[in-house]
Amino acid sequence: MSNKAIIYHTAGCMKCKLTAQRLNMETEMILVDANNDIDKLIIDNFRKKGYQSFPIVQVYHNEDLVDEWGDFNINKIKYWNDKNK
Repeated sequence: MSNKAIIYHTAGCMKCKLTAQRLNMETEMILVDANNDIDKLIIDNFRKKGYQSFPIVQVYHNEDLVDEWGDFNINKIKYWNDKNK
């Protein structure tokens, strides 16, 4: 299975770091800084989706987005780790 995760995170975020460490798939980490105008747009987009805290995790199968969640979510991490075995 060809799954990849993109993890949007903030500097010093322990939940973000734990998510990246525990998720057993290829990951790309994208640092989001609220002081950067482009990143503000990314943050606003996530807020419109209802997310209130980082990390924001997007899982792709090939090039298709197949799952997305916010915050540290051990159940989602376990689900994707089991699926990638």
